[in-house]
Amino acid sequence: MNWLKALVYRLWSGLKVGYNFFIIPPKRWRLPNKSDIVVYDIASLEVLLPYIFLYSYECISMGVEFIIVPLVLRTIFKPSFWKGKLIEAYTDCFIQAVNPKIVLTIIDNDIAFYSISKRFPIVKTIFVQNGCRGKIMDNFSIIYKSNNYYVDYMFVLNNAIGSYYKKFISGQVMVTGSIKNNHITLLDADDEPGILFISQYDKEPVNNNPMCIDADGKPIYWSTFHGVDAQVVSFLNTWCSENNKVLRICGRTSDKEGLESAFFAKWITSAQWTFSPLSDTFSTYKLLDSAEMVVVIESTVGFEALARGKKTAFFSCRGAIINVDAFKFGWPIEFPDTGPFWTNIADEKEFKRILGFLNMASNDEWESTRKLYATDLMAFEPGNGKFVALLEQLLGTDVA
Repeated sequence: MNWLKALVYRLWSGLKVGYNFFIIPPKRWRLPNKSDIVVYDIASLEVLLPYIFLYSYECISMGVEFIIVPLVLRTIFKPSFWKGKLIEAYTDCFIQAVNPKIVLTIIDNDIAFYSISKRFPIVKTIFVQNGCRGKIMDNFSIIYKSNNYYVDYMFVLNNAIGSYYKKFISGQVMVTGSIKNNHITLLDADDEPGILFISQYDKEPVNNNPMCIDADGKPIYWSTFHGVDAQVVSFLNTWCSENNKVLRICGRTSDKEGLESAFFAKWITSAQWTFSPLSDTFSTYKLLDSAEMVVVIESTVGFEALARGKKTAFFSCRGAIINVDAFKFGWPIEFPDTGPFWTNIADEKEFKRILGFLNMASNDEWESTRKLYATDLMAFEPGNGKFVALLEQLLGTDVA
């Protein structure tokens, strides 16, 4: 009877996906236009728009913003629909309707994207890596080598992650760093004295549900996962008080509910501090360029700050707390547990050592140290020249 249980589970799972994807979202009746580019998921558009606005494009919504009814009806003629792959069937109908030259996304950790080229070999697929990757709550926790995985062009943050992607996906790797970081011109601004801490706050799950499951099948709860953040911020509160520094928090969210700022207020009891909520996709970079020193745990923004030349401390100790090696500094590059501006050890003596170095180092001393590691960790290509050149090559239009 196991086969019957499996069938029932598969049908029930398919019904839930179908309901969430097809029934709940707002409906549109107009078919998408024939266009040069399909932007895979509308969430990619804000970052990509400065580079594609002169081309024709259509954005596929993955069932959140809207769903196109005529395409939904067409999905029933796709074999993938009857195999329970409803989103794949809808995606294929969308691409067929638009007939693009390129399918482009910044959601590089969406495994469903990797097989589009096998179904549409004439269409060029491009992903742009939008953040550091790992083995928990991310694509490398579930990905496997497949002959169906092919992406024509993979724009990645550094050589190491490009090589890691190539273990699973065929295609050409192009190392360019962060498209957002490259887009924002370095601001020639006076540094604001103090520490800029990059928040990685997540809203606490309801009913004390685990945030995720580790490689051994053990649940990891919010209090454990973000206990590291509390430890680091508590240390920064003391350090800033003792060293007469302002602690500025770079928010991860718009904080409309006040939850993120409240999380930090609990641990910052003596230092002078400010909280800057996320106001738009690029607001973080204005804060980076005006920072004297930046502190992160393992945020991608830290590596972007390093590429921009900022004094940056990495307290990459979350992996030690939750036993996940991919949270170590610079993964998948294998660095020592401690270095001039990083530590994988949750030890306040290490935190003091690193901030002491950053606080006292001259700009020349910092730059000579930074250069030893920065390029391996995050490429930096202001203007995204390689990306622009590829679009021109594939689409035959000069957008400069």
